[in-house]
Amino acid sequence: MAASVDERWDKGSADRRAHDRRPFAGAEIFIFLDTRLRHRMRLRDLSILGLSGLSDAPLIVGQTVIVQLEELLLPAAEVTWTRLSLAGLNFINPLASAKLQRLYDRHEAGARWSPAMRAAPAAHGWWEGPGEAA
Repeated sequence: MAASVDERWDKGSADRRAHDRRPFAGAEIFIFLDTRLRHRMRLRDLSILGLSGLSDAPLIVGQTVIVQLEELLLPAAEVTWTRLSLAGLNFINPLASAKLQRLYDRHEAGARWSPAMRAAPAAHGWWEGPGEAA
């Protein structure tokens, strides 16, 4: 049986990667298309060389964007591929492995480590009425 398009895509992507990518499921970041336009991106994975994720931003292959991982960690990245709402970005300058490890450790600990995650309203429980969220 022939491999599905997704299987071929994932295998090809994995073969092209020079560094291991870390899963960042549930993490959100901001990407800036210019100085005024900010969009959210839900991360899929992150490495020292780039990231992939889901965004409704109108990304174009070859476009340069700014990625806000933390308040003062804003690397420039080039859009290298898009597929529907998924996109892959390569950092212009690689992240230091210690910074990637710090982000990963904070993510695994459940911290809201990115400005986009802290800006999102906290989900409140079904038992709380409007305005009662802690």
